[in-house]
Amino acid sequence: MNLIKRFHGLIILPVILAVSIVAILSCNSDQLALRSAGFSKNGQTVVSAGIDQTGQEYKVVVQAVPNESPRIAYLRKGFAGFWKVTELADTPTAGTTKMLWAKTASFKRYTVGDPSAADWEVHSIYCGSNANKQIVIPSGALPHNVTVNISQSGSSYMLHFIGFGETNVLDGVTAEYVQNLVVGS
Repeated sequence: MNLIKRFHGLIILPVILAVSIVAILSCNSDQLALRSAGFSKNGQTVVSAGIDQTGQEYKVVVQAVPNESPRIAYLRKGFAGFWKVTELADTPTAGTTKMLWAKTASFKRYTVGDPSAADWEVHSIYCGSNANKQIVIPSGALPHNVTVNISQSGSSYMLHFIGFGETNVLDGVTAEYVQNLVVGS
């Protein structure tokens, strides 16, 4: 009888330990994925999170650390709740790091026989540390169906543009457009 209890204890203890380790790793897998992509613990901001068009959970993380180029990571939650960096933007062009992504916002159909057409939610993020003035977007300067979230601290900035409609809704928002906002013409 005592031998059976020990045998059960030897089986149950490793199972409980393995389940605990998997649970702890799953809860911290986003930070582990970011670390494996070269991110540090400091200066991280989740700028967007949700469900993408494939039904998977995603989040976009920006890291802005003084004296370093900003980095942007697109993470997707996969099997057993583990996060994985699927896209990484860490090479600035003209002092600005940029990432684009899109997801389905809705489908429209006018009659039962018509094919449905997708409306898209298109995102672009521009980050940098070369602003030499306060970023102000004049009224009417954004393309139709586009909004922007501006975060700025001194010369560091993040511009998060969101457009609704066709996939080309953000075509007017280019690196040159952003540079004009940030450093002037």
